[in-house]
Amino acid sequence: MKIKDSIVLVTGANRGFAFTQVLLEMGAKKVYAAALSLTNDVRLSLNSKGVQV
Repeated sequence: MKIKDSIVLVTGANRGFAFTQVLLEMGAKKVYAAALSLTNDVRLSLNSKGVQV
């Protein structure tokens, strides 16, 4: 599967935010992640990596 320059949708992301980071590191152009809720720790971690939440 080609990841570089792709746009990715991750469902159930509240269990796999590390996976979204890996996709970005592999060159995904944009990653959309759907989650039921975010803890403050996860929100701050994502914001520190430049991810808009």
